[in-house]
This record gives sequence, structure tokens and C-alpha cells, in this order.
Amino acid sequence: MTPDRFHKFAFSIADEELPERFTNPFNYAPHPLVVRAADELCRAVEADTDLAEALAEGKMLGVLVVRSDEGIGFVAAYSGVVGHSHDRPYFVPPIYNQLAPDGFFVEGERRLGELNAQISNIIATERCAAEKTVDDIELDNAVEIRLRRSAMAERKAERDRLRRSGNCDEQALIRESQHDKAEFKRLQHDLNRKLNSAAERLADIDRSINTLKQERRRLSIDLQKRLFDRYQLLNARGDVRSLCDIFRDHNGELPPAAAGDCAAPRLLQYAYANRLLPIAMGEFWWGRSPANTIRHHRSFYPSCSNKCKPILGFMLQGLDVEPNPDERKMVGECRTVYEDRWLWVVDKPSGMLSVPGRIDAESVADIARKRYGDAYPTHRLDMDTSGLLIVAKDPETLKTMRRQFELREVEKEYVAIVGRRLATESGRISLPLIADIDRRPYQKVDIVDGLEAVTDYHVEGYFGDHQTLVRLNPRTGRTHQLRVHAAHPDGLNAPIVGDRLYGDDASSACRLMLHARRIAFTHPATGERITLTSEPQFYE
Repeated sequence: MTPDRFHKFAFSIADEELPERFTNPFNYAPHPLVVRAADELCRAVEADTDLAEALAEGKMLGVLVVRSDEGIGFVAAYSGVVGHSHDRPYFVPPIYNQLAPDGFFVEGERRLGELNAQISNIIATERCAAEKTVDDIELDNAVEIRLRRSAMAERKAERDRLRRSGNCDEQALIRESQHDKAEFKRLQHDLNRKLNSAAERLADIDRSINTLKQERRRLSIDLQKRLFDRYQLLNARGDVRSLCDIFRDHNGELPPAAAGDCAAPRLLQYAYANRLLPIAMGEFWWGRSPANTIRHHRSFYPSCSNKCKPILGFMLQGLDVEPNPDERKMVGECRTVYEDRWLWVVDKPSGMLSVPGRIDAESVADIARKRYGDAYPTHRLDMDTSGLLIVAKDPETLKTMRRQFELREVEKEYVAIVGRRLATESGRISLPLIADIDRRPYQKVDIVDGLEAVTDYHVEGYFGDHQTLVRLNPRTGRTHQLRVHAAHPDGLNAPIVGDRLYGDDASSACRLMLHARRIAFTHPATGERITLTSEPQFYE
């Protein structure tokens, strides 16, 4: 029996049209059948007014091309919740419906909500009043002390006048002085006792709040463990593992929030549970782009690494999956542009790491250390970026050069091809950036917590009606700065061609069209100003 969420293609498909291997979800060009399935899903969304409205704010959708007893078709999924629902017609259901009204999770969330309300109420009422009492007493005490000190100073001035006149009872003056000091100490004691009593009341309230917070944390952790244990994931071999087991083996920690609710795990789970053979998969964005993260309507994107990589690493076992091109070893060499006893400046090829990283491949740092011992790059270029990279041959030179980068004394110039004809000839982009901890290695724009990131740009030429050659001068050196500034709607709104992270597709047939073309710095030993250039290969 064909499952109800299976959608058969309206056209016949020959076996030669099917991919030889299943999609690598972290680096792929969508298969033509995936594109056609996505088109059908988009038409279904557009035909459902309520659904289209619910998705308008933006949502990641996914399609999985599968083989069933009836032939080739597809199933569809969305990530998270749409319109307060985990389960809507046309889409596959969630792996576990945590929003079921009679489920333990809803009851746990209700209890957490009560604790949150209780904590907020105590903070807003009892603690606020107690804190105000402490502040008022501190102010009253300060006024009382000031008045008493002023009165004591006046009496001391009078005693000093009497002593100068020579017509006084010295013992009486001494007794008066001692009396004033004793009375002042008693006043301080009384005032401090009153303040300490109010402060202890505030401390008692804080202890009560902390007790409630600890209970909330314990309940939250217990709730998360119980929830993730209900996510019993399948793979193509027929194995079953819980989310907790998968992440315990991955990093020894609890799964991150919303793990297991992305489109890709839902699609695979439904296919395995309903005896559907996965053939190809893709995830694409629908709706408006989020304020911070770069997303383009109906563009395909790779699965997230933070939540989905451990999950899919298990769920894809038993399928013949395409290799990830990012995990290949780079074939190519660094070309020497400048060298002396202190520095080695190279033209790094696209695809080579600057320093050892997440893939098993030789980096510029590896090559430099083999050649020169203590040598190490003074800065970094993204793996996919080509161009000039400075290597220091000794620790002192490295320290001096990095100091120049920190002080922004190094001039850097890049050239890129972006996927749109820019209307503005030049300008400045200022969009603060911060790491997107849920989607490493992505960066995102964050106006509140982001670090300053500034890029100047200037158009150098055009390629037809859809591409622009643009010069980029970063005034700061944030991770992925140029790539985000190019792609973001408030930047150039034109992703760099070949950008698999921030571009319009999950993968690209071409390399990243970004090259570090020029660099100028002060030589760390001679003090001479050095300017080096390297023209890119990608538009010759």
C-alpha cells in the first residue's frame, strides 16, 4: 500500500534518468528530479492560500525523490513548525510530535511556563520592592551620615575656637569630642543593621529565585532527555538509534534544541518507515529571507552541520552516498610571489586550506613547516578563496606581522565576480558579523552583538547582463566577511559566483570566484613598505 504522503510524478521516468548515488546533503547540485519535485511542491504551496501565508515569513522545505511499488515519486517536508503545527497535509509527519496535546512534552512545557511566570513575578514584585528598599535605605543612610558629619564638624570648629581663645574647660571639650565619636559609631551601627536586614531580605529572595531556576534547569534537561529519547531514528540498514545516543557518541552532549526536526531527517525517516527507497534529496528556502541569515527564495541549501550532520551520518548508513567534494585532497601548489629570510608570500590556490582544519588535506601551514620549521601564516584565506597569503618564517616575525593586521596597517584588496549586474558603481558596506553557532561555519549579521565589519567596493567591469567584476577592500578582517557582505540583501545583494555557503545553490560547478589580488604591508625587519599583486585566473 502506497503511503498517503507519497506524490507520484505525472510523467514516466526511465532508470537512466536516476542518479547513480544518493545526494550528499552537505554539498550537492540538486538532481533534475529533485528540481522537478521542488517545482511541484512550490505549486502546491502557491495553490493553498493558508499554507502560503503561513510559509511567507520564511521556511526551509525539502523533497526526497523515492521509489515505491507504484513507481518514482517524492515526499515533502518542512523544518520545525508551520502555523503552530508539526504535521500538515501533503508533508511527511514529524519523527516525534512533541506538540501532541496529551504528550508529556506539552505538560513539561506547561510546568516550565509556570516556573518562568513564578520567577518573573517574584522578580517584578518581591525582588523589585526589596531592591528598592535597599536603595532607599542606602540613600537615607548617606544623608544621615552626611548631616551627622556636618554637625560634628561644626562642634569641632567651635571647640578649636575655644581652645584658641584660651578660655575653655579642656576636659569638657575632650568629653564632648569623645561623645560625638561614640554617638557617630552608634549611628553607623544602627544604620548598618537596618541596611543589612534589608540586604538579607533581598538575598533571601535571590536564593528563592535561584532555587526555582535550578528546578527549571533540572526540569528542562530532564524534559529534553525524555524528548530526544522518543526520537527513534532509522537508517537504510534497518538500525534504530535515539537522538541522545547519536549525540552522546558524537560529542558526549545532549542534542541541540530542535535536533531531529529539520526537513532532511523527517524525509528519510518517513521513507524508511514506509518502505520507500531514497533516490535523491534537496532542501530549499521558501519565503522572505531572515533578517540575519542569508536565504534566497526557492534556492537550494546544504543541510545544517551543527544539528543534522551527526543525525544524517547515522541515517544515511546503508545508502550509496555521493562523496563530499570538500573532503577531497587539494591538487595544486602554492606559487611563490615573494620570499626572503623572514617572509614567504604565496599565491594560494582555491581549495587549499590556510591552516589545518576540518578535512584531512595539506594546508599552507603544513607546507611552510616542512620547508622552514617554525613558519606559519600570518593571516588566513578561506579554503575556497585563492590569492596572496603571507607566511612568517619565525615566531618573532609572526608576532610583528600579526600586530600589523590587528592595527589595520595591512592593506588588502580582493576581486570577485558576483552573480548580478550591480547598479551602484561603488560604496561602503557596514554589517556587523557573528558566528552562527547553530549552523557552523556560517556567519550572520547581528546588529546588537556582532563585531564591526566594513567593506568598500568598486565595480571594475561586467560579464553580460548577470555578472559583475567587483573590487573589494575589507577594512576589517571578519570570517567570511566578503562573502556575507556580497550576498546579504543589505550588502551587494549579489552572492559571489561559486559560493556554496551563501550563494543561490547548495553546490556549484565552478570554484568560488574570490581572489586576494593585492596586499601591502611594512616589512617586519627592514621597515620598507611592500606591495605585492597576483592577478586571478578565473576571468582570463
